[in-house]
Amino acid sequence: MFNMKKRVCLVVLFAVMTIILISTVYAQTEEVDKAYNWAIKEVTSRGWNALTVREHSFALLALGYDPNYRAPGRTSLIAKSLRLANGERCWGDPDRNLAPASENNCYLLSTAMAKLALEEINYNPTEIDLIQDWLARHNLDITSDLFWYLELDSNKAMTCTISYKTSDAVGGDHIDTVTMNDDKTLVLTNPTTSACFENRGDINLDPNRDSYWLKIKNDATCYNIYYIVSCQAEDLGNYVATIFYKKDPDDRIYYLYNSVASQESAGNIQLLPISAKCFPKTANDKTCDYETTGWVGAVLEQQGFAGEPQLRKLLPYLVAYKDDNEKYLPLSFLYAISEINYFGSALVNSQSPAVLSGQYGGTAGGFWVAENSAYGKYYDTALSCMALGANGVFSSYPDAAESITNAKRYLVRPDVQAADGYWAQGSTVNARFRDTNFLLWACFSTREWIDDTDCEEAGYNCYVSACPTNYLTVNLACEANEICCRPRTACEQAGGVCQETTCDSNTQQDIYSELRQSCIDAGLGNYCCINLNSCERSGGTCRLNLGSASNPLCPSGQEDGYASLNSACELSYGTDYICCFSSGTRPNECEEQGDDFVCRDECDEYTETQVAYSCPEDEVCCHSSGGGAGGGGGNAGNTECETVYNYICRDVACLPGEIQMTYDCSTYGVCCAPCETIYDCLEQACEGYQVKDYNDIFGLCEYYTETKCSDGFDNDGDGDVDCSDYDCYDTTDCAGAGETTCEGAGHKCCAVGATGSEHFTELDSTCDYGNCYEDCGICSDVGYCCDECDGTYYSEFDDTCLDGKQCCSACGTATQIECNTNSDCEKGYKCSNNECVKAKSTTWLWILIIVFVVIIAGLVYYYFVVMKKGGKGKPRKEEIKPGFPPTSRPPINRPLFPPIRPTTQQPNPLFRPPMTFQPKPPMMQQSKTTTMTKKVAPRTPRSKTEKELESTFSKLKGL
Repeated sequence: MFNMKKRVCLVVLFAVMTIILISTVYAQTEEVDKAYNWAIKEVTSRGWNALTVREHSFALLALGYDPNYRAPGRTSLIAKSLRLANGERCWGDPDRNLAPASENNCYLLSTAMAKLALEEINYNPTEIDLIQDWLARHNLDITSDLFWYLELDSNKAMTCTISYKTSDAVGGDHIDTVTMNDDKTLVLTNPTTSACFENRGDINLDPNRDSYWLKIKNDATCYNIYYIVSCQAEDLGNYVATIFYKKDPDDRIYYLYNSVASQESAGNIQLLPISAKCFPKTANDKTCDYETTGWVGAVLEQQGFAGEPQLRKLLPYLVAYKDDNEKYLPLSFLYAISEINYFGSALVNSQSPAVLSGQYGGTAGGFWVAENSAYGKYYDTALSCMALGANGVFSSYPDAAESITNAKRYLVRPDVQAADGYWAQGSTVNARFRDTNFLLWACFSTREWIDDTDCEEAGYNCYVSACPTNYLTVNLACEANEICCRPRTACEQAGGVCQETTCDSNTQQDIYSELRQSCIDAGLGNYCCINLNSCERSGGTCRLNLGSASNPLCPSGQEDGYASLNSACELSYGTDYICCFSSGTRPNECEEQGDDFVCRDECDEYTETQVAYSCPEDEVCCHSSGGGAGGGGGNAGNTECETVYNYICRDVACLPGEIQMTYDCSTYGVCCAPCETIYDCLEQACEGYQVKDYNDIFGLCEYYTETKCSDGFDNDGDGDVDCSDYDCYDTTDCAGAGETTCEGAGHKCCAVGATGSEHFTELDSTCDYGNCYEDCGICSDVGYCCDECDGTYYSEFDDTCLDGKQCCSACGTATQIECNTNSDCEKGYKCSNNECVKAKSTTWLWILIIVFVVIIAGLVYYYFVVMKKGGKGKPRKEEIKPGFPPTSRPPINRPLFPPIRPTTQQPNPLFRPPMTFQPKPPMMQQSKTTTMTKKVAPRTPRSKTEKELESTFSKLKGL
């Protein structure tokens, strides 16, 4: 009797918990749906064009899942931008709805927000890159605004040398000597001759005492260079070199920049170059703006620019000026950019406390709000959700789950969310719209992505393998192994592009109405823009050739261009067209090539070489063979280097900004090419390091990246040199010319060799990773190198993967797989923008519903079949047994939401002293059972068990 009663109670308790959980999830979904419906209604009534750039970006992020809002939202947002001559885009004031009049009126904050929104709806990647380029090149260097110091430390006194080369390119190599005494003080032995260091780095100490630090001089030539530290002492263990900085020299708070420990005694340490950058509010500003720097840095991180050494350069400014900008919630930007757990923990702990009280889901807090907040708690909560990775766009903080759950539960409380579905702090309508959309995208983001309209429904056709001639590929769904194609418009067949906005300065609007009309008829825009060819950019016009191919003739009063310009017209308009200029305006082809080219009656046989570029009648084009400082003069008549390739022969060595080529310079001299598009570090790196294509904004090679690594230079600016650089994908790149490599000798480059495997130390330097062994385990032997694991994780083989990937038996969602249709992807994934992405699943909700239905069915069966089986109203002598006894003890008083687990990783602050991590207590769900009773008429006597079950069902009915 007792066991049966206990079983029934457990079944009922489990049913109650299931009902509560389902109702909670359903209630939250219902409130979120209400917010989406309100946002859609507002966009429909106000129109996309009326929205400010900030409102527009957040609305497109929230509603971009639906093509009905994605397409018009995208078009309208693009229309609010300014297209620059180089193809880049920028946006104006984030709180206005107008396109900027000029680049000087462009705001970096609005451009970053627009870029994020367009990226999230899979806008053209080329266009996204152009927006990113504009953002990146508007950084400001503030390295000299901070005060920098070097600290050395070890377990005993030691003598160290600091080697470096100043960036002025004339200082040569410098070697300073430093002594660390037993009391840890440092003494620079050559203070008068040191180019970058001076004693008494800590002015707060007695000036008569030696300093614990060396001060790095406030000299631009001492920044953005590598310092190599080497220390010696008898029985010296590991030692540490640290660079840190202060905002003010009198400040006793200092901030860590870079700290490196030697790997073994007497080993060298290479410290990262000193650099600090920020972003201004507008394109023509010269002062830093904190909110702008945070948003631009976060958006660039979201696009894959996180880590050393690129965005590291933003952290000194964001950390040093954090306390002055608390109103922008700086912890959110610091974690989003750095992904350092210290900042994530601090952001989680700054959430308003969630206590187990109140009538709305048990939470009285759960939001974030900055001190003297610039935008209010709803905006700050959305910003925190975004930074902590609540919607999966940014990298998630591992211990943020409970805080994000508390925030969601708080937001859907009826005393917090308005009855219409929006969130508002105050009565400002614009803030209401801004915050609601920001919260929907950042904290909830529950809507499933809806693919664009089917190909054939859009009026296009599906083809197998490839589109026919004069058709273009369209990203709309077709059957498996088919692609969607649409006909080229007349504008596109003429070499133009259909677009919504007017043509920019690099294009011309077509004057033929039928070409514009073809864009309008296809729904692709109102303008047909055709790129200017080289003839038109030079001021010429493509005209019908009135002569012949060998004797071109322009209309009266005009003269034809040189051969390459005529070819440009032939390519653009047909073989009957040539380039024509008004009389006297034709450019000089020879002298357009640069200062080293000049038209003369005759070239100087000792200093010049005649080349094939055209000159005015009776003159020839002469190319100077070089000379000058460092070049050692030039050579004449060197056919291969100068005449064939148009490079320069120099007597001794190439100049800074040039690279030595292997082409023939006759009997003496070297062939030199400008460092514009040519990299060949296997032969020789470009002299002078700061070459034309080296983008110093984030330390990236802008167009071409050196991947051959045996020249002793940091060719791609990521802080790693030669074979320690994981950008060396081909192991042969780390070997000298003609040198045998590890894999070339039939061995393997491994993190750890197999048991008994021979180690070929002489070939270690030819490995991109690890050392050279006869045999070993590498990741490719057991699985794949992945961004994220979805199977067995082989940590011992991580070092054999490049770019910090993990070794896994199968790759997870972060590893993208190309696809054309959903059928190309594995189960649980869908095809979006030609990549397999994780499909959002509602399986868990269906499982809960099925469990709930089964429990109710079992209880109904038990009550109406088993208990009544003996005849209506007749008592049974034997004990009634439950129809569906529980097979195991259900959980009692289990928390509905998992508690936060204290992190096991040590805090990694960028400033001292570190803040301590305060884990939140586990959150237990409290619920009250309301018992409802009623009087009933006397009935035929029933067993005690039957009465107990009747009472239980009365309580369930009350619930």
